[in-house]
Amino acid sequence: MVASNKSDEIIRRWKMLFEARTINSYADPVSLETLKEGVTFFMVNFADEKMFVPQLSAVVFVGKDFEIGEDNIYYFQDIDSYSLGERYDSPKVGEDGAYFFKCAGNEFGGIYDFEVALEILMYCSLRRRGLAI
Repeated sequence: MVASNKSDEIIRRWKMLFEARTINSYADPVSLETLKEGVTFFMVNFADEKMFVPQLSAVVFVGKDFEIGEDNIYYFQDIDSYSLGERYDSPKVGEDGAYFFKCAGNEFGGIYDFEVALEILMYCSLRRRGLAI
């Protein structure tokens, strides 16, 4: 391990080996059973049609049915505003405030737990190198 000093911070560099794993060409989104308020999940989207440019965003599951008349509408909030303590009933929603994402029923496509999001990125890496089918 090599250490260097930069702006009063110690930066350590090392190499690690991840365990071998089979990467699927598909990913299962979160399920109702895994949703717990306050737990962080990850939205994985792609900026291009070939799916070579991934976009990863951390979101927190914050609850369901916040509005009158809603039935099985699940809410996720961006991690930045959640970490600042902003909530659904906060005055700063949108425009530099909290952003909420609604999902109906069990349609959580694009929202994954950490390991699945990681595997999506790993599969993307294989595709970019021409190694995936």
